[in-house]
Amino acid sequence: MDAQLLPPLVLMLVEDNAADERFFQEILKDVPISTTLKVARNGEEALALLQTLSDDTDSLIPDVVFLDVHLPKKDGYEVLAELHTDARLSHLPVWVFVTTENDLSKEVLARQGLVVAGYLRKPVGVETLTQLLRHHVERRKTLLPQV
Repeated sequence: MDAQLLPPLVLMLVEDNAADERFFQEILKDVPISTTLKVARNGEEALALLQTLSDDTDSLIPDVVFLDVHLPKKDGYEVLAELHTDARLSHLPVWVFVTTENDLSKEVLARQGLVVAGYLRKPVGVETLTQLLRHHVERRKTLLPQV
């Protein structure tokens, strides 16, 4: 299937920092891939939005989730734990933001047995995001029925 015939890649950003959210949206404008962005500003909001999307057959569940682990209400670890127990959402590729190469988030996730697609160091660059999203476009093509 031609990538140009695919609907936009649906992304979800879970980020409580307004400046980081704006930066992500600005970087996304420079990525040469069609996307739709859904934003949640805390863990509870993210889970509620994902539950609503998974319950509504007309809504698009995100193709990729970008998650900050340091969130109010429910942190990213709690969000991941709940996603892993929900059969409708456990398949979602989740990329976790880290602030340094030695970020302790990686160790905490490993100790809790929470699997993620990968880690992205803040701030994310255009090239990194483009490469990552191209991978998910290709992944989506393999999951769609061939016509």
